[in-house]
Amino acid sequence: MDERRFVKNILPVVMVLLNLGLSISVVFLMKHVQVLLDSDVQINLVEIVNQNKDAIASRLLLNVNSLDIVSNKITEAIKTEERSNGEQIQAFLTQYGENNNTVNQFVADKDGKAFIPGKKTIDISGRSYFRLAMSGISSISDRLISRINGEDVFVISVPLYYEKGVIGTIQQVYSLREMYTICSLSLFSSQGYMYIVNSEGYVIIHSGHPNCYQKSDNYFRDLYANNNPAASEQIKADIRKNRSGFVETEIGGKKIFSAYTPLDKIHDWYLITSVPTNAVSPNANTVIRLFYVVLFVIALIFSSSLSYFLWYKNKQRANLERIAFVDAVTGGNTYNKFLIDVAGILRKNQGTTFFIVKFDIDNFKYI
Repeated sequence: MDERRFVKNILPVVMVLLNLGLSISVVFLMKHVQVLLDSDVQINLVEIVNQNKDAIASRLLLNVNSLDIVSNKITEAIKTEERSNGEQIQAFLTQYGENNNTVNQFVADKDGKAFIPGKKTIDISGRSYFRLAMSGISSISDRLISRINGEDVFVISVPLYYEKGVIGTIQQVYSLREMYTICSLSLFSSQGYMYIVNSEGYVIIHSGHPNCYQKSDNYFRDLYANNNPAASEQIKADIRKNRSGFVETEIGGKKIFSAYTPLDKIHDWYLITSVPTNAVSPNANTVIRLFYVVLFVIALIFSSSLSYFLWYKNKQRANLERIAFVDAVTGGNTYNKFLIDVAGILRKNQGTTFFIVKFDIDNFKYI
């Protein structure tokens, strides 16, 4: 009887533990699947960022090359007029600026002086784009405040060469909207968005996306403000080393994947592309959630079936014991039940003397 009671008690416990172990194993398996999916997303996002980098760099370089063509025409005109000494070249650039300079495209001499129609001569010698161009490097400026109209602008500057020397520069000015048009790309059905920042993290341009939220003009500070200090430090360190990378952040309760890479052909610019995780693999996340629902339903069915099985088994056992151990006429114990009870008492009380009293009742059948 004790052995059967042990089996009766241990069986449901074992089955529950097996069910629990199976559920835990499946949960860990699905978490591993989620990690694999995130890894695939990282690889795909990095590839997309590199493709976007090339596309943006090509567009920007196309505008630089267009300005180079204008620069070459100017130097050819100087050669045609046989301007050879510095005073003659200075006079040519002054005359060219008065006749051809506009607020959007203007020539500056080697001292950084440029004539703007309707304005006095402006001095751009302190601008970094001018200094880079004078050193022979075509460049694109960060976002600047225009000295002409006070608007946010970007300036492309290329050198003017004459006889292997730089004699001045030519600049093309782009408004914020124009630069955004050049750099903007549709990402993940417009659910993704991008930032272009400089090496200090200052945002040069960003997508006009509702999730592209800025508390300040610095991307690193925004990550700190949104409780992502580790991601901010990682991006900052990688940018200083001119490396690409990938981070996971959480902003406003949403998990965000971000990949970043330097715009190699553009001085000091870095592209950061971000996308919410639910926009990258919505179907995969739905499948995982459905799998958890199915797992819960299976566990519920298993538990219900186990409970019903144990209830039915106990009911059958009770019926068998009633048939075997309860007298149908008197409702008392049968002789077999008496033998089992006696055996149990003797086993538990070894060394103790017991007596059995047997008696008979005459005419019991009448009673």
